[in-house]
Amino acid sequence: MFEFVDSTFNDPVGHAEAICKEIIRRRLKVRLRTMGINPRNSSAQLFELMMQAGFVQVDATPDSASPSMLVNLGKGFTLKEVQRMAVMLRRFDLPTMWFFLFGGPGEDETTMNESLEFIDKYINPDDLVYLASGLRIYPGTILENIALEEGIIAKGKSLLVPPVFYFPRTISKDSIVEKIHKACDVNPNCIYSAETRPPAEMLREAADLRKAGDLKEPMFRTFLRVRKEWKLKGKL
Repeated sequence: MFEFVDSTFNDPVGHAEAICKEIIRRRLKVRLRTMGINPRNSSAQLFELMMQAGFVQVDATPDSASPSMLVNLGKGFTLKEVQRMAVMLRRFDLPTMWFFLFGGPGEDETTMNESLEFIDKYINPDDLVYLASGLRIYPGTILENIALEEGIIAKGKSLLVPPVFYFPRTISKDSIVEKIHKACDVNPNCIYSAETRPPAEMLREAADLRKAGDLKEPMFRTFLRVRKEWKLKGKL
């Protein structure tokens, strides 16, 4: 098992395709995963090549599925491109871990609902979705300037120890966390990133299930199967 740790595997266009073609040409018997797929550069050809090369998992980190928040976060791709990528990932059944980040500049109830509606409509329920709250502020970034202008931090304040997080004035931190918890209660494949440690018994059950069925799927899919079962039985 090998992981491409570049945070954007398919940027620039064509490079990832060339890597996959070379892996296929050499007939390497490997299992692969990668941290990030850029929605703008995704295509059916790319995913076909990735599957042939041996990719068994990818991570998708759009951070938002709200048109205005994608602009505010400077993501460089559109909602239509995120939707198109999600449809292709589901069509190819390429196991995916998704990441969404709530609480950027301009976040409010409407923008959060847009992202949550996207998750319900487009993401494979067999795929894991991490929901996080607050953006960490780093020195010298645009977000630091925004936080200074909004009076969220004072000039000269240390941002590294302890770490400082940005939350918008358009929606409270408590409201963000409450909406995330509600989404996780409704969708068994959604997990709040601040509460990612599962019960030891659940992990043991997932491990036993993998062994009994000789499962080759990513661990997170087996874990989600057990988690859904626990929810149905009221154990969560």
